[in-house]
Amino acid sequence: MIQLASPKKFNPLKKGSDGSYSVFSKKHFKSKIDVSEFAIECIDHAYELIWGSGYMKPNGRNKSTRFKDLLKGKLGEFALYKHLLGLGYEVEYPDLTIRGRGKWDNGDIFIKGKNQEGNGEIKKLSVKTAYYFSDLLLLRKEEWDSQGGYLYTENGIPDYSYKAFFFCRMRPNLDGDGISSIEGDDNPGLENLYKSLQDIRFSMDIAGYINMDDFKRIISQGLFFESGVYIGKKKWDESFYYCQSGDLRDIDEIKRKRKD
Repeated sequence: MIQLASPKKFNPLKKGSDGSYSVFSKKHFKSKIDVSEFAIECIDHAYELIWGSGYMKPNGRNKSTRFKDLLKGKLGEFALYKHLLGLGYEVEYPDLTIRGRGKWDNGDIFIKGKNQEGNGEIKKLSVKTAYYFSDLLLLRKEEWDSQGGYLYTENGIPDYSYKAFFFCRMRPNLDGDGISSIEGDDNPGLENLYKSLQDIRFSMDIAGYINMDDFKRIISQGLFFESGVYIGKKKWDESFYYCQSGDLRDIDEIKRKRKD
């Protein structure tokens, strides 16, 4: 599915005279995948991780922001899940396990396939989700080593098994677009979240992806920004590797699975 392909060109962000950066290689948002059918279970999952028995690392965010990030991210996983199912792939259902402090999941999307010897193989994919106006696939710099190994594992051993990184974008913006306010650390109650969110049409596009060779090239080119920089008017408080949406591989490069 994720084939070795011709090298891609990855462009650095454009630096302005004031020291801020801007995105110039962009891809227009196209609303293609409705994931509203998964909204309730994603709301339940995010709520339990934030105000229930689970845990999500704060990274400077209040609980409502973490809830919205979790909800957006899980709906992005379902968008890729739905897309790959439609292409005929055998895809595991996105993980909705509630994990406590010090526990991490083992990937976002898993595809069952065969290796070159014809034996069973699981392909592990990462999904990053932003809002519809975003044009940056971001991978938190502290979580990856110089060879593309994921460092936040339960056994402390870097994980080199990821095959690709997908960038999904969601409409609406949970911080705006007329959605009832979900702010601060106070528990809003699950029923109130249902009232605010269950009738919304959650629409996704999959802007594209990079494979592991692409990610290694991004690392070697030093395509990251440090904490404290401005991209447009936003100041970032963490460091990220990045790929502009216009530089991503097109999702249509992933072909329909041939029937054996």
